[in-house]
Amino acid sequence: MKRPVLGGWSIAVSVSDSPDLSMLGLNERHLRDVMVAVARFFLAAGATLLYGGDLRALGFTELLFELVAGYRRDTKERRRAVANLLAWPVHIALSQEELDRRRNGLGDRGSVVCLSPDGTVMSHQKRATLASKGPSDHEWTQGLTSMRRTLAHWCDAHVLLGGQTQGFRGKMPGIAQEALLTLEARKPVFLIGGFGGCARDLAETMVLPERPHRRALESVRVDDLGNGLTAEEAATLAQTAYADEIVTLILRGLRRRQTLA
Repeated sequence: MKRPVLGGWSIAVSVSDSPDLSMLGLNERHLRDVMVAVARFFLAAGATLLYGGDLRALGFTELLFELVAGYRRDTKERRRAVANLLAWPVHIALSQEELDRRRNGLGDRGSVVCLSPDGTVMSHQKRATLASKGPSDHEWTQGLTSMRRTLAHWCDAHVLLGGQTQGFRGKMPGIAQEALLTLEARKPVFLIGGFGGCARDLAETMVLPERPHRRALESVRVDDLGNGLTAEEAATLAQTAYADEIVTLILRGLRRRQTLA
């Protein structure tokens, strides 16, 4: 049997609301549709999806879980399709019943991974002994940073789109910190900028230090992204909102990375 194009790869996908959607003539549905297209492509190519997002009702995590549920129905392939990494401040505010419901919904095609404050994996048994509580500001900052560092360590490549640049929790906007940590881990980074937000901000203005999250990446150049794309292709990815073009560019870059590996 022919090995899938991305068999054995773990791809992190980070997506969150963008403040620029209406200005670009888009809405959250467009952002969700592109996430679905990218996620479906990775699943069909044999990759495992890694996601470190929230658990809001009708949020992107719910959308991803629905997608994996459909994948379970449509294929007989037995492998883990998705891992949802939950930062300490996210999962300690949830009941054990809610976590169990989500784990059961994924079945054997995915996993909900609860992390400790330092980003190490907590066993189901240890997590079950914790009482639900509201996290402190310090726990939010430490827990989110640790989760993003673990995500960068586990993934083979990272795709980022959208993201707030104000009103965020933690040291810096989530998309910016995830990009920075993934680059520090020397993993390929794909910045999809057509939906605005922090991903567009980083893609267009990495060398301009007006904001803290830009300053952290001011020395990064296109080649440093390590994603196999030329400067022209990376510029296209930084502007396009077309799902087919996004998927084509990501696949092109990953194939070049495979050839060089």
